[in-house]
Amino acid sequence: MSAGLLVSIIISLAIWYSNSWNTGYLPINTNQVFDHFGQPYNISNVLDERGSFDERKYASYSAPYIGSMFTVLYGAYFSMYAGFATYAVLHIRREIKLGLRNLLRCFTFPWRKLRKARGKGGAGKPRPEEQQHTDVHNRLMAAYPEVSEWWYLGVLVVSLIFGVLGLTLYPTFTSPLVVFYGIALALIVIIPNGIIASSTGIEIPQDILAGILGSIIARGNPLSILYFRSYGFITLAHATAFAKDLKLAHYVKIPPRVTFVGQMVSTFISTLICACVMMYQVGIPDVCTPNAPNRYFCPGVKVGATDIILSGTVGSLRIFGVQYPWLLMGFLYGAVVVVGLWGLKRWWPGSRALRQVHSMVFLVGSIQLIPYNFAYSLPTVPVAWFSWIYIRGRYPGFWSKYNFVLSSALSAGIAISALAMAFTVQWADVKLDWWGNTQQAQGCEKDPCLLRTLGPGERFFPWWDGSKSPAP
Repeated sequence: MSAGLLVSIIISLAIWYSNSWNTGYLPINTNQVFDHFGQPYNISNVLDERGSFDERKYASYSAPYIGSMFTVLYGAYFSMYAGFATYAVLHIRREIKLGLRNLLRCFTFPWRKLRKARGKGGAGKPRPEEQQHTDVHNRLMAAYPEVSEWWYLGVLVVSLIFGVLGLTLYPTFTSPLVVFYGIALALIVIIPNGIIASSTGIEIPQDILAGILGSIIARGNPLSILYFRSYGFITLAHATAFAKDLKLAHYVKIPPRVTFVGQMVSTFISTLICACVMMYQVGIPDVCTPNAPNRYFCPGVKVGATDIILSGTVGSLRIFGVQYPWLLMGFLYGAVVVVGLWGLKRWWPGSRALRQVHSMVFLVGSIQLIPYNFAYSLPTVPVAWFSWIYIRGRYPGFWSKYNFVLSSALSAGIAISALAMAFTVQWADVKLDWWGNTQQAQGCEKDPCLLRTLGPGERFFPWWDGSKSPAP
């Protein structure tokens, strides 16, 4: 993953130092959008009274410009999606076929069971690929009654009703078909995404893809694109999270129906809590601005907001078809990475080094450069090397016993330390002035550095319009 991030950083530096796409006039690592004067983009200047894109206002204001790392971020996302599709075809097409077949059988099983009860045919014998999964875990879990498909179908119907009513009754300016769009996208990618997540621990985020596809359907409606992103991304993320819970419950021998009830109750409670917390957060003065208290800058949220401005408001066809068309080369790059590594592994099947390289982990690592930087990922490299290379190679028994326990403990330690800091020093408004917590207010971390600067009254012109001069 760090290797993919390093490649993205090298490409970003090359773009910035060459001033490609006028990026030299902008901070190299920023999640903001800028106008042609190098100032933060005012999205209100291109919207009408309904919050939709206004072509006339856009022509009189400015095209949006992004920094070098954000341009590479989009290219990295495109490469990840192309690599995802290529990886699914090359490596897990059999599993996808089996999963889709089982999904179809799950949907038709109640009807086949009803036909059997009426004497019109059997519910069908288990297929050979289903009979072979009879390990000790399946045999032990067979003692518990399974959750009926009707339970899951009922949850789906209730969720659909609430989603459609919410989009219809409130002034969202969005078609209720967005709900079905999110479900369809999740059905397409849930199986390969789940297989990759189970083997690597890394999921493939679909938010950018969902937003771009939505912008093609509902161009110029940023609020609608927000719902496209939400349903396209959250549906898959929650489905994968539920599958993880079911897998964990299967191995620790929790009855399936108990797991189902626990998931439903916890989801309902967390929905209420999250809604209350979000309402509280929105009411914080200057939240998600440079003047936010306690550094409540919302870096991840700003990435989504920037994508809404570009894809949702101005439109992905204008941004990636006219303004930044070279970023589409990311699709070719992602496919080449996956096919190339697949070919190398087939050519040298006994290579230990190639076995340790996963093409999707590499591509997912390339999208980690925004809103953070390599300094946030670099400390994990020596720790991972020491555990997976040094300890695992010399003390495999010790490693298999304690490695994943230590990993969980480190993750839990972050949560515990956050609670400790929140209710001690932050609650009492105590300022600790030491090197470890002052670097973010030093140098280019505090005031972003620029390679070039614009003089008074100067601006840069759109490079995609041959009738205009390039940037001064």
